[in-house]
Amino acid sequence: MTVKKRFFSSAYKVKKQEDINSLYTAWATTYDAELSQMEYLSPKRCASALAKFVSFETPILDFGCGTGLSGQALKRVGFNNIYGTEINSNMRKIAEQKGIYTDIFDTDIKNPFPEKARFYAICAVGVISSGAGPPALLKQSLKYIEKEGFICFSYNDHTLATASYMNAINALKRSGEVNEVFCEYGDHLKSENIGSVVYVLQKRI
Repeated sequence: MTVKKRFFSSAYKVKKQEDINSLYTAWATTYDAELSQMEYLSPKRCASALAKFVSFETPILDFGCGTGLSGQALKRVGFNNIYGTEINSNMRKIAEQKGIYTDIFDTDIKNPFPEKARFYAICAVGVISSGAGPPALLKQSLKYIEKEGFICFSYNDHTLATASYMNAINALKRSGEVNEVFCEYGDHLKSENIGSVVYVLQKRI
């Protein structure tokens, strides 16, 4: 079935977090089909990259899990203790129905991370990016990662061209808070000729 791309092009036009959340509320029911049509490959690439550094039994937080596409990719690679967090209730309900997650945390825009939880690894596919979450989430995520743990995330072409997101990575590396242990450019939305860089950073302090 061919799905008309109704929402993808809108994602890069909204700026306020409240408006972004409204977009994903409307998008939730067709999100999986639309991204499948566009050959969304960043989830698989992130899962494969994280598997180079983290054992499959390690509890992993799929941050901003959406409808569960990233969780499905993590599970296919071999991870078997996956937790999710998602601020959009419509997307969260779809993710819950897939039976991928040990638990999904109910979070919101002001508190996007589960406050009392700490993880050795966080996977954030397309979440800290243009049209989704702000660059400040990258530094904020380190509070929820154990020392010497990892965060894996993707920056698509739009995000790579936005200085504030690149500055967020560079500031963490300069401060010595993280080491960049993996960085690879590849397909993001293959049919749209849009790429992304998958990063893995290791927390040092």
